[in-house]
Amino acid sequence: MALTTKPTIAPHQIDKDSPAFASMAITPSDTDYLADANDKALVTRAIMSSAGGTITVELAGNAAGTYLAFTMAANVIYPLAVVRVRSTGTAATGIYGLF
Repeated sequence: MALTTKPTIAPHQIDKDSPAFASMAITPSDTDYLADANDKALVTRAIMSSAGGTITVELAGNAAGTYLAFTMAANVIYPLAVVRVRSTGTAATGIYGLF
């Protein structure tokens, strides 16, 4: 029998070692943290960019206002727990968070 409806996975069913199960386009912001449509805070499992370039991120384990800047290669997955991608210092485009 074929599955005709999309299965749902509750976030508590996904452990930290599981592969990504969703993605979201990220718009860099100097003020806003990553959040879903209901303003629930999000932390990525990884990030990637379809067009490489510099990127400045705030990691989940760092103090607020502490940033990591580096050059991303296009279409490479970086396993980083990101809570914000800053617009200042970010030239990369097509940025996606993997969750």
